[in-house]
Amino acid sequence: MYAWCLEGHGYRVRLAGSVPAALTQTADELPDVVITDYMLPGGDGFSLAEALRSSARTSDIALVLVSGRSFDGEAKELAARLFDLVLLKPVLPEDLASQVVPLSAGRSVSHLII
Repeated sequence: MYAWCLEGHGYRVRLAGSVPAALTQTADELPDVVITDYMLPGGDGFSLAEALRSSARTSDIALVLVSGRSFDGEAKELAARLFDLVLLKPVLPEDLASQVVPLSAGRSVSHLII
């Protein structure tokens, strides 16, 4: 649903089904924005974000966390440090698109969504 909406706004969307697949895709083609959930096959959104932030090649990718889980304490601080934007589900596709637009300003707007 998110991919369809973002494509309707002119974004190029690639889907990955797991953390390892996302890391492989970012190695193959550098996305401008990664949109992820917290709970993922092969890891979680935090481990994906930490891997992307730790590499000089991928550290500047805009990262968006869309999760049904609210975070408190240290987890909330970690989310704020790792992600450019944290959205609590439910998030309507149009609302996600409107939030992604400022993050993609000045970029070629290719996106990777998990």
